Amino acid sequence: MKEVFYNPLRNKYKAHREKDKCVFCTDRIHDYKIYEGKHWIVRANSYPFIDRAILIIPKKHVEYVHQMDPKYYRGVWKELAEIQQKLASAWRDHYLGDYGRSPHEKAVDDGEPSYNFYVNNGEYSGQSVRHLHWHFIPRVRSRRTVMELLDGNHLSESHAGFFKRLLWATILMLGGKVPEQEGFTKVKVLPEETAALFSKLMNE
Repeated sequence: MKEVFYNPLRNKYKAHREKDKCVFCTDRIHDYKIYEGKHWIVRANSYPFIDRAILIIPKKHVEYVHQMDPKYYRGVWKELAEIQQKLASAWRDHYLGDYGRSPHEKAVDDGEPSYNFYVNNGEYSGQSVRHLHWHFIPRVRSRRTVMELLDGNHLSESHAGFFKRLLWATILMLGGKVPEQEGFTKVKVLPEETAALFSKLMNE
């Protein structure tokens, strides 16, 4: 059975965040820091949707990609590409190496290391902090998120099974509880563990 990851702290964060303040323009940007370059800070996500989620945040405050001046940010884009390559290499080293993965994980999640690398632009795209940031999400074959289940991605189950799990996912997003045997798993890896792992891998 595939694991479906969720993080109940997301609801608490969304309910209490101060929309008129930019958390990335405070010292909290350094929480769980993995790497710092000239223009960017890389840190573990404090409220991840899935294990080991990472944020890449520009030091200069700007809300959206289309607000970035291409001429001014030429060096910024170059550094972002370098960071993405470092993260991808670090994830590959972890995935294919012996950095704490159990024999079961190696057996179930064999294959090419995968990841998401994306940015949300605006409230309706899912941007919760109005300070531009990229997401780096390490992925394995056996795991997906509640959000993906709600979106209907990876439909590899029967219709009945999918809609039952879709119901459970909806209940979870509303703060309810579901039976453990349904395969829903709270995010296990703490942000500080993600920061320690990728700091080690990116600086080796």
